[in-house]
Amino acid sequence: MRVLGLAGSLRAGSHSARLLALAGSALPAGAELVTWSRLGELPLYDPDVDARETHPVVESLRDAIREADALVIVTPEYNASVSGVLKNAIDWASRPRATTALQSKPVAVVSQSPGQFGGLWAADDLKRILKITGARPLEEAVSVAQIDTVLPDGAPALQDEELHDALVAQLAALVEAAQTATVAA
Repeated sequence: MRVLGLAGSLRAGSHSARLLALAGSALPAGAELVTWSRLGELPLYDPDVDARETHPVVESLRDAIREADALVIVTPEYNASVSGVLKNAIDWASRPRATTALQSKPVAVVSQSPGQFGGLWAADDLKRILKITGARPLEEAVSVAQIDTVLPDGAPALQDEELHDALVAQLAALVEAAQTATVAA
């Protein structure tokens, strides 16, 4: 099973990228995380450009999503929502609407922030955005509060066993949702 991973931050060594790597190691046996890390190369979404030309990085994103059985997206919280670069990627991936690569894709949402709420607003916004595109985000997101404490620089794992267990459970649910979708198709 192929799980595509997106980290919604461009910062080198970002908490989102580190959480995504941890998610890859927490996937159930038989599932493989493939990370698409070219969000910063995507042009700003423009429907006129999308209608008249194919951009190679956009096609790479769309193809990666099509080839995946499921997605895991880790988002930081910027100004009480998802990062602009992540929203831009979803805008590109969701077009053309009739054949969007996101249609019926199971998605696990993980949010993080240094604050006490762990990016809950970003997680809620991301789930809402994904539902509108036709994707199937899992109902529960994993929100990692106080990320600097829970995943300090150099730490090989989350320093909170409950959060680690929640991440493992969410990824198991993601794989199960993808398997169910495959059987139904």
